[in-house]
Amino acid sequence: MESATTAQNQDGQPVTAIISHRVCSGREQGYEDWIHGISAAAKAFEGHQGVNVLRPNEHTQPEYVVVLRFDRYEHLKQWLESDTRQDWIQRDRKSTRLNSSHVRTS
Repeated sequence: MESATTAQNQDGQPVTAIISHRVCSGREQGYEDWIHGISAAAKAFEGHQGVNVLRPNEHTQPEYVVVLRFDRYEHLKQWLESDTRQDWIQRDRKSTRLNSSHVRTS
């Protein structure tokens, strides 16, 4: 399940979405393929400024953390609410069966 916390950015300042996923054991390669595809799709959206993926470390960080940057809230929101993103989310649910997911923006 994915939940989102969003904050309005009235000044047109850059925004960051931090998304974390716990991927079921044995499904990591499918998730890696998926994250590559959804990241490429996000790049096509106006205002996209980059994405970083922090991979799990069994001792300190059990989940994948995706840091997604856009030039302003309006453009991030367009991506978060896009049909393109929703299509990728549905693919992920079918192939990797995530344990959990969270989205935070600032």
